[in-house]
Amino acid sequence: MAPWREQVWRLRERLRNEKLGAVDVGTVEDYQGRESRVVIISCVRSTARFLEEDKVKGLGPVFERKRMNVAITRAKELLVVIGNGSVLKRDPYWKGLLEFSIRNKLYVGPDLDLEMSGNYVSRLESKYIETRTIESEEDRGVIIAGSLARDLLSEI
Repeated sequence: MAPWREQVWRLRERLRNEKLGAVDVGTVEDYQGRESRVVIISCVRSTARFLEEDKVKGLGPVFERKRMNVAITRAKELLVVIGNGSVLKRDPYWKGLLEFSIRNKLYVGPDLDLEMSGNYVSRLESKYIETRTIESEEDRGVIIAGSLARDLLSEI
């Protein structure tokens, strides 16, 4: 899944050249209402240079909450996000996903120097956390704060 039509075309061409033409590639909008066993999302902005322009025009995966939601909820079994964490962490929703990934040892990449807020602790993560031993008081505080924030926000 890619946010830009041009990138979709290039990915399809490359996959066909590698005899992988059966791999489905499309924009986020192409996947609306569909699910796949495995989803790979390309978040192509490698620098923050165009983020403001993208935000104003409603383009790309950053600062587009609905588009991000569609993208990350299409996978049934495996979700892989490829992008620049330093760019993605500027968006509060992508930052929440990065925090979740780091807390659960799912993130692979350079150190992002993220301050863990706990604002986006999910119900699934809360259930998982209940089954394991929490190692530090700081982790316990982040988990409690995140759970409270989640519950409060769900009432609004």
